[in-house]
Amino acid sequence: MFEFFIIFHVAYLKTMTKLTINAGFRGARLVPFDPEAVIMKLDVRLWTPKITELPFVDIDSWISWKTWNITKALLLSVLVKNRILQHQKSSLTPIFQTIAAMGKVMETIAHEITLLTAELPTLRKVNESPRKRYWAIKTRIRHGGVL
Repeated sequence: MFEFFIIFHVAYLKTMTKLTINAGFRGARLVPFDPEAVIMKLDVRLWTPKITELPFVDIDSWISWKTWNITKALLLSVLVKNRILQHQKSSLTPIFQTIAAMGKVMETIAHEITLLTAELPTLRKVNESPRKRYWAIKTRIRHGGVL
């Protein structure tokens, strides 16, 4: 039994080389063999987002914290503007326009949430009265009453 492990270890060391491992990954198409060929096959389309496209942008993918009210949302836009001002290698105008549009969208959403929050108790009261009537009728019938 011990001889098997010695022979297996020698065979393992001879077969598990960098070349055979890379060939295995290439065969499974898990690791690109030629990085230049992979880059040439990529369909890269550069585009600048329009202001009308901003509400559909996934902002959470790069924001480290969520905004819970309009004050925090505006503070977030100020923070992002300040960080961009420190960045020296790009034109800042489109980025500032995007941030301004993002602030407007956040403000609109915050106002809508405020209105919906104020409307919710009224809708709950309206919904509650038919439900109470339904249960009153059901209870009366259960106790032998008439419709």
